[in-house]
Amino acid sequence: MAKLTSFWQLLENRNDKTAVLAEWKQRVGDSFGVVNPLLTPTGQYASAYPHPKPYGLKLRIIKHRNGDIVAVCPEDSDVRIDLKKTDIALYHINIEKLRKVLAGTLSLVPAQNAIQNVSDYILLGKYRPKPAADFSVYMIIAKPQSFISIIKDLCQTPKPFILLTTSMKDCSEEAHVLIDKKSSIIVPLDDVLEYSGARIQCTEQWNQCLSVFAQMVNPKGRSNFVNKPSKKGQKTAANIYKLKQYLIEHIKGEYERLNNQIQRKWKITPPVKLEKQKIGQIVDIRPDEVTRAFKAEPQLKALLKISYSNDEILKYGKKL
Repeated sequence: MAKLTSFWQLLENRNDKTAVLAEWKQRVGDSFGVVNPLLTPTGQYASAYPHPKPYGLKLRIIKHRNGDIVAVCPEDSDVRIDLKKTDIALYHINIEKLRKVLAGTLSLVPAQNAIQNVSDYILLGKYRPKPAADFSVYMIIAKPQSFISIIKDLCQTPKPFILLTTSMKDCSEEAHVLIDKKSSIIVPLDDVLEYSGARIQCTEQWNQCLSVFAQMVNPKGRSNFVNKPSKKGQKTAANIYKLKQYLIEHIKGEYERLNNQIQRKWKITPPVKLEKQKIGQIVDIRPDEVTRAFKAEPQLKALLKISYSNDEILKYGKKL
């Protein structure tokens, strides 16, 4: 197992979270297998290229009239790299994909709110220690200019929360005091996440953090308030995620069908009628687990209802 420290640092240091593949590989090292599935091409091309030496100045990209592309160093005439157009394509971290991966890894009920690209923090999902209680879990990309203001904003929310941070370097004493008063906790991502091959996994420390948090928000130790997700609870959260993703993708497909029919002035056909258990078969979930997931997450019922109506599909599709 290894840490994702270099990846968290890159998120902090690169505001646009965009680079050519060569730089992503150079900056994140062995964890590129984890990062690569999270990258999305922007459709744009770079004007600079990473120096083969980690601390060298970026190379200037020159495009010749004959179509040749080269990268040269402004200080060292011996450094010259022949490139292809694909080499200078820019790739952006898809924060939505990252959120889904982290929520699934940490067994959270995934968040569905839209992500603001300019924001330095995002809602990953909800930690649900019992059916009638849930608490928000946020991820903050640590930056000195925004860290304390984000903490102050989060401390204005009604409930305690869990805050995962790319690093603790900007967490001042004031921030710790505010978080403690809110009966909340802040945890470095490196403490609770690691990777093996191309897969991110949570560490045992994550369960310890949940136990500490549960004791803070449940000081009387009510017996129905578990300190960490049970195996059944974790499985249900994972099933909710799979079912929700399938329903959303299905609605997207129906939305495209409707738009195509409207644009071509074809006859509008009714949507495909989905059945809970049929969806379960498609995403490999047992019938009893499908029933449990629908009972635990009301949004699944709402999404299924949307999928039955062309009007609702058009309304929801615009949001997607």
